[in-house]
Amino acid sequence: MVTNCPRRAELKMNSYEYQLTTNSEKCLDSLRCRVMSQQCLTMIVPQDSDVFGTIPPHLQSKNFILHYVHDSGKGGNDIIDNRLYCVSFLMTNGEEDPDWSNKWIVGKIMNSLITHKHKAKKYVYDRTPFFVSLQVSQQDIDIHKSPQNINMECAWM
Repeated sequence: MVTNCPRRAELKMNSYEYQLTTNSEKCLDSLRCRVMSQQCLTMIVPQDSDVFGTIPPHLQSKNFILHYVHDSGKGGNDIIDNRLYCVSFLMTNGEEDPDWSNKWIVGKIMNSLITHKHKAKKYVYDRTPFFVSLQVSQQDIDIHKSPQNINMECAWM
């Protein structure tokens, strides 16, 4: 997706954008913190048969939208691995891939998706109910993520 794409501006209107890059791990750390602190939904329960334990390799570098988080109920030490995530992968034009829209993935896959190792930027859009219901503007969120507030980032999110 091109950085000045109109679809990108549209996505940013109702979700929080994370730009993952190999040049800075700040955004990656922020996204990890957000995913770990995300409230799990109990009203949306994916069936085991609807959860993907693997994804095709070409999706690893794709931009995606995070819709929902659900506790897998398996326990353990790694918070990210113990959750299920509803995501939609984006095509190069910024539209949702119809074959990979609103799909549930295991935490291990989410962990690999947000561990960015490619030179090109990767965009992740957090559209979980927390950001949608607050209707917080991107500018307000960026104020909280300024350098003087960086230590408050996890607590705020």
